[in-house]
Parts: sequence; C-alpha cells; structure tokens
Amino acid sequence: MNILIDRSRSNRIIVICAGKLDSTGSPQLEEAIHPLIEKNKLPIVLDLAGVNHISDIGVQTLQNIFKRANEVQGNDSTIQRGQLRISNMSSNVRDMLRMKGLLYSMTHHFSCHPPKATCESAYENLMTKIRDFFPSPVSDLMKDAYFTQSISKGLSQIDRLKTSRPYWGERQNLDYDASRSRIVPDSISTLEDTIEDLSNYMQGHLIWGHPKTQDNVIPPATIASITGQLFGAIANANVIWDAYSQRFAEAEVEVSGMCASLLGYDPIQAAGVFTFGGTATIFYGIKMGIEKALPGTFRDGIRQDVKLICSDAAHYAKLNALGWLGLGTKNLMTVPTDNDNSMNLTFRLFE
Repeated sequence: MNILIDRSRSNRIIVICAGKLDSTGSPQLEEAIHPLIEKNKLPIVLDLAGVNHISDIGVQTLQNIFKRANEVQGNDSTIQRGQLRISNMSSNVRDMLRMKGLLYSMTHHFSCHPPKATCESAYENLMTKIRDFFPSPVSDLMKDAYFTQSISKGLSQIDRLKTSRPYWGERQNLDYDASRSRIVPDSISTLEDTIEDLSNYMQGHLIWGHPKTQDNVIPPATIASITGQLFGAIANANVIWDAYSQRFAEAEVEVSGMCASLLGYDPIQAAGVFTFGGTATIFYGIKMGIEKALPGTFRDGIRQDVKLICSDAAHYAKLNALGWLGLGTKNLMTVPTDNDNSMNLTFRLFE
C-alpha cells in the first residue's frame, strides 16, 4: 500500500492511501498512523479514495485505529489530539463499511465515541437495510450470490407446496374482510421473511400444467417464458421508448413480425404491440377500427354515434372496452353464430 501524509494544512493532517487494505497493507497503515494519533495535536483525516480493495483484516485494522484514537482523546471531545475520521473513500470501502455497520461512525465524527441518535444516522441505517433488497447494479460476487440464493430459496419454498393435487399447498376459503384489515408493519422485514410471505400466496393456486387441471384456457408457463419474465423484471424495461428498453423494444418488433408471417401478412408492413391481456387486445382492435372508420378521431375525438359489431360468442371484455372508450355498451350489436362459432352472415342487423 502507498501512503502519503499531507501536512500542508493548518487545521488537519490528511493521510492518503492507495492500493489494497488487506493483510499486507494493514500493518503499513497502522505503522504510519499510530505515531500521528499519539503525538500529533491536529485532527487526522483518512483519504481512502485510492483503496481499491479492503478485506476483513482491513476493516479490523480501521476499528483498531479508531479505538486507539478514542482512547487518546478520552472523554473530552474538544481535545483535537487523537481526533480521526474517514473522508474520501472508494465504492469498495464504502460498501464494506456500510455492510459492517461502521460507515456512519467512521465518516461523520472526529472520534469513535458512539454518536447520539440523529436523523442522519437513522437515515443511513435505514438506507443500508433498503439497499439489501435490491440486486447489485455492478458485478459483485457476494451480492450476486445473495440475489441468486434468495431466488433459489423462494423456488424451493414453492416446490415444497407441491403434492399430487392440482394446486399448491392447501385450498382455503378466501377471507377478504381480514385482507382489508391488514396494515403496513412498523418495521422492515428481512428479505428471507418477505420471500416466505410471498410464497404463501401460492397456497391453493391451481397448477395450470397439472394433468388434473381442466380450467378455462389458461396455458402453463414454460421455463423459457418464466426466465424471460425474470429478466424483464430485473431490467424493468419500459417499452414506451427504446431508450428505456433497448433490445426489449427490438424483441417486441421481432414477435410482431413472426405473428404477421404466421397470418400471411407482410412483416415489413405489419405492426403490433404487447398488451396486458385479452381485454387490452380488444381495446386496441376497437380503437384502430374507429380510426379507420372515422379518420382523425385520435386528434378530434368521436363526434357521432359509433356501433361495435361482433359475434355473440365474442369475449365479454368487449363491454369493458366500450365503457373505457366512451362509446357506451348500448352501442354493442351482436351477430348470432352458427354451430362452428362462425357469424351468421344472413342475419340482418338493421331492419
């Protein structure tokens, strides 16, 4: 470790460190700083911006240095001799001290006396807990392992709910009254407790891929689709703009082109969007139909009665779409269907 002692200032001494604060660098730091603590009459500032690695031994060394500074200073915080704090630091040092719960005490006070509870310290402690709920934005072996392990534990908890029955865990009557009475806890739960609570919401849910499940037309999710949803959740992409979604926006265009080709449309001319389900699909279809029938509606709005014609077998979400678009459900006109669900073209809508 390279250590430079800057005595150019009249009100403090700065100890600038660069390199690794580990089993090799720690003795060097102790050798350089202990004489300053014992004999110097000015506050000491540790500049660790150049420290690119800190081990547990390095953390222990900092604790020992602060402990000695505290002993030299005694109980009189007005005495400058022995006053010590850390100023600049690298992200590696900051993350390690935060994880060890030492960041605030080593950076906010010229001593190692336990500070009185303040808004700043409470905020820092809270932020330390909150950060642990998020995956690391940069490659970090320890944090990345914790992230993957947390997901693995959640999947294991779900797996334990599987039996020979076509649903997870136990099926019980839903208690909406109890649900309405739930309140936000006073304190933050641990990630482990939160994941366990989340897994319990799987209780009683049907397993769509189970051979004994015959409900509606909900398909089972493939491993690839589950992985894709996980990636999308991690990225939290917003496909409203490719600047916020990058290749996720490209994937939307790719799928639209694939679907167009399957239907016999020109993929270069065709376009499509991802929606939140069948209701939104109907919504978009009606909206585009209105724009075709009444060009300029997007700009000027609807200025006349518009009728929606569909088969009597069409999904009931058509009523929601009519309401959302302001067309009114009374403007729905249905056409009877034959035995094969095709529209009866001989039916007269208008008499």
